[in-house]
Amino acid sequence: MIPRICPARPRSDPAQRPHSGPPAVRRLRTLAYNLWWMWHPRAALLFSRLEPNTWSRYRNPVALLQTAINWEPLLEDPGFIAEYDA
Repeated sequence: MIPRICPARPRSDPAQRPHSGPPAVRRLRTLAYNLWWMWHPRAALLFSRLEPNTWSRYRNPVALLQTAINWEPLLEDPGFIAEYDA
């Protein structure tokens, strides 16, 4: 019997899980797995600010958070922090 593979199920391999990012933006991981962001353009815009080229390619926050993101300029940007806290 061939095992059934469910692509929507998160993998248990830590290397396949999205990076949680710095503590200041740890809620992004939770939001990535919550489809709420799909119906709220401000949330999608927040993800697009993390890494614009990767976002335009995948439009998937889980895949986006698995990439290397330069957090320093984002955490120093008051506009980004204000959007994140909203």
